[in-house]
Amino acid sequence: MEKKFKKWQDAFKAKGLDPKALPDVSMIPERYRKPQHAQYILSVVVEFLNDDWEADYTDTDQDKWEIWWKVLADNKRKSGFCLSLYCVDRWTTHTAVGVRFAFKNSATARYAATHPDLKKLWEDLYLPYQK
Repeated sequence: MEKKFKKWQDAFKAKGLDPKALPDVSMIPERYRKPQHAQYILSVVVEFLNDDWEADYTDTDQDKWEIWWKVLADNKRKSGFCLSLYCVDRWTTHTAVGVRFAFKNSATARYAATHPDLKKLWEDLYLPYQK
C-alpha cells in the first residue's frame, strides 16, 4: 500500500521527528536558507514515502525513479518562478548523472511531484532565490 499524508509534517511525525526542529541556518545568507530547509524536509518526506527503501547504486538491475521538472518562466522572472511536472522517469545505475532524490517506483515519484503540500518545497529547493 502506498504511504500518503496530508501535510509534510505528518511524515516527520511518522518518523518520530519534530517538524518544528528544522536545521539552524541563521548563519548563512538569507538566499540560501530556504533551499537548505527544503532539502532537509524533502529528504525526510522521500524516505517516508519510499518506506525506508534506499537506492542501491551498485545494483544496476534495481530500478530507480526520479522527477524531471520543467521550469516555468515569464517576462518578469526569466530564470523561473515555478516548477511543472515534466515526467517521472526510470533509470538504473549505468547513468553518469547522480540524482538527489530517488524513488522506489513511478507512483511514489509522481505522488511526491504532484502533492500540493510539497510544491513550494520543490520550488524552494530548485529555483533561484526570489524575495
